[in-house]
Amino acid sequence: MNESRPHDLVKRIQAEAEKAKSSDRRSAIVTGGTQGIGYGLARLLGEMNYTVTVVGRDQGRSESGACALRKLGCVVSAAQADFSSDDAEEQIDNVVEQHSQRFGRLDLLVNSAGVAMRGPLEQMSTKRMDVQLDVNLRSLMLIVQRSLPMLRHAADEHGRALIVNVASVLGTEGRPQMSSYVAAKHGVVGFTRALNCELSAIGVQSVAICPGLVDTSLADLYREDFTTDQMIPVEDVAETLRYLLRVSPRTLVPEVTLLPSRRPPISLRADALAQARAHERRQIT
Repeated sequence: MNESRPHDLVKRIQAEAEKAKSSDRRSAIVTGGTQGIGYGLARLLGEMNYTVTVVGRDQGRSESGACALRKLGCVVSAAQADFSSDDAEEQIDNVVEQHSQRFGRLDLLVNSAGVAMRGPLEQMSTKRMDVQLDVNLRSLMLIVQRSLPMLRHAADEHGRALIVNVASVLGTEGRPQMSSYVAAKHGVVGFTRALNCELSAIGVQSVAICPGLVDTSLADLYREDFTTDQMIPVEDVAETLRYLLRVSPRTLVPEVTLLPSRRPPISLRADALAQARAHERRQIT
């Protein structure tokens, strides 16, 4: 790692933030913003008159998600970053710098990118462990670090900037055959708590949203065991974000847990597990 890189980036971001200090329009970065929960959150932010950078794993997916949001009237920039790649740190730097150059400010950082892989711990390869820790935890920590100069400026100007980390109910409990994912999401919840200890006093607040099973494509492998009405709608996660943005700076909401009102125990069938493993092999090879 080039130790001077974060410091150079900080200087450029501070200069851009000073230019945008008089702007009244808020701005956000949403990782994983091209589909699922992230797309739903980006759409809400566009409706709330935020300018948004959506981050996807590849440029094509990012542009497609941004195009769909623009058709709804949102002001959106597309950025690409593969958080599982060897140069993820450089790609994260590029995302933050691109957002700074396009919009000049950052009031809200939403970390929604994630990956889940299932299987017994004894059979979990090191590569699968690394992918889940890199995407779900390490990249989240890095983009928070790189975004702090702009978030500090927003807090100075408006009294609050917000970091929203989309964790999981599995960040607060355990689950068989999900050990690496559970470890990463516990890390997200713990990191969020540590951020508040370090930064909330200066107005940079952090919250972990911990939903149960949400009705997105990531839930497809569970659809033999769950019906749609046993899953949380993406819109409910978005409404949670709306609430967080409307709370006054005098109030800190460190964690929100969302559970399906009908919550049966999970029984991951053998055929579903086989499908999950096949899908994971395609994802990381």
